[in-house]
Amino acid sequence: MSYLKPVFALLCFSCLLVAQNSSGKLEQNHGVVRFPKVWTKKIQDGRTVAFTSLRGFEVRRKRGAEPEEVIFAMKDLFTNAQGRSESAYSDEFYAVTVDGKFRVRRAGAEEWQRAEQLPNTRHDIHYNKYMPDPLTHTDEEVIHHGKKYRRSGTFWPNTLALVSTSGAWLAVFSYSSSAKPRTSWSPLDGGMPEEPTPGQMFVDVYDTSSGQRVQTNTFRYDSSPSSLFSGAKWFGDDYLIVPLDPIRYFDVTGQACFLGIMPGH
Repeated sequence: MSYLKPVFALLCFSCLLVAQNSSGKLEQNHGVVRFPKVWTKKIQDGRTVAFTSLRGFEVRRKRGAEPEEVIFAMKDLFTNAQGRSESAYSDEFYAVTVDGKFRVRRAGAEEWQRAEQLPNTRHDIHYNKYMPDPLTHTDEEVIHHGKKYRRSGTFWPNTLALVSTSGAWLAVFSYSSSAKPRTSWSPLDGGMPEEPTPGQMFVDVYDTSSGQRVQTNTFRYDSSPSSLFSGAKWFGDDYLIVPLDPIRYFDVTGQACFLGIMPGH
């Protein structure tokens, strides 16, 4: 559970980037979305609280839109005035087009309610450098159902890979950095001990039926790659979400995330 803190003043602006593959060509089926502001909720006692969990992204599909859209929300636990924990959605909802342009607009709560719910899963494969498991990975590859899937980066994060809902797709996570490993650590700075900062995060998506890689994505990170990959989610076999920066209650802009759209969604 993450405790959420009051938000005092927020400046609002938005930015949208399109991801590039390793050859530098623009891809239509994956991109980077930055939301205009932090995710917030006004609660009964009048306070406005901010959602700060990396695992809080929720996605639903809006059928019938032209172009087709997905609706984003944030969900998390917060402590109410009575000291009890409650689960709630943010007051903000955003629609993002999945036509390769990834346009972002503010959506209404009624759109969220009408949108199609998608199963979300965290069937993940973990890495433990102190007790490596030869059945799940080698120094450079993930092993899943007898097939090997190579990483693009130099190092493994704590979460090696994430399997989609039916097992059709496998996302392999890794990172690279020329910086020295961290020698000091604080939970307040978004880092993890022994992980060099900054660097590049890699997300490789594979078709598990053929073993072929269908996407390779690279992003700069400035905090902990393990923390960011821990918030990744599949929504059905259609959409992959990976947080790209930590959410802090004092940020004036919203968090960015990677949105991967699988063939046949």
